[in-house]
Amino acid sequence: MLTTRFSGGLRARPLEARVDRDNGILWFIADARSSKVEEINASHAIGVTFGLESEYAFLAITGRAFVLRDNAKSKKIGWPSDATWFPDGPEDPNVRVLRIQPITAELWDGPSRAAVVGFICAQESA
Repeated sequence: MLTTRFSGGLRARPLEARVDRDNGILWFIADARSSKVEEINASHAIGVTFGLESEYAFLAITGRAFVLRDNAKSKKIGWPSDATWFPDGPEDPNVRVLRIQPITAELWDGPSRAAVVGFICAQESA
């Protein structure tokens, strides 16, 4: 789930994350006309959550998001599931990539649901 700020508070929606483990970045594909793009351009502060309920494992990330028009990156991280929204592929003029730079993360792991890991990412980029 990607959570953004809007004038009425917070808004969360499911999105398919593309994880760049080597660089510690999360990527998403978005439509330039979507409210999430407008909200990120107004406030770069976001939240991302992941859950694996069967394992009682949940991850909450806070970070900064940036909207990019980058067809090469879109092509590298995307498709075929993105074709549902962009049948013309990564060259569609409304395709945007969301670059998420994590700042903090918390992991809850195991049946006890106890917080077992918390860490701060020192990196922050513009």
